[in-house]
Amino acid sequence: MSESNEGTAVKDLTLADEPLANLEPDFATKHMHRLLFVCTQDDEPGSGFHALAVDLVSRPEDVDHDQWWRAPEARAERVFEAYARFDGVSDMYWGDQYEGGYLDSPDLASLLQVLSRVHELEKKHCRDAPG
Repeated sequence: MSESNEGTAVKDLTLADEPLANLEPDFATKHMHRLLFVCTQDDEPGSGFHALAVDLVSRPEDVDHDQWWRAPEARAERVFEAYARFDGVSDMYWGDQYEGGYLDSPDLASLLQVLSRVHELEKKHCRDAPG
């Protein structure tokens, strides 16, 4: 994968003031192109979490694909960021927190149903759609 000026330099991405390079993904898609990072308050179980999903935009050719977020030259896009407290996700930002969309206390179960339906429609009506 070649280098690009799109997205954000991974070295500038943090979660709960911790650089992504210092974190392990909580979830990764098959080819490690989309990662989910999560920070919890271990000292207070059940008090919530902070999550950040990112998509790989580019990485230097010499960086292993399964460790790309550790390379300062790699670039990524924010997919979403979620803040959850003891009672569930209260704030969800799509894309950049200041320029993207915002959902206040989203109903994640119904949101998943809607996204699942959009995926079904994509498969039915878009000839070259993935998956």
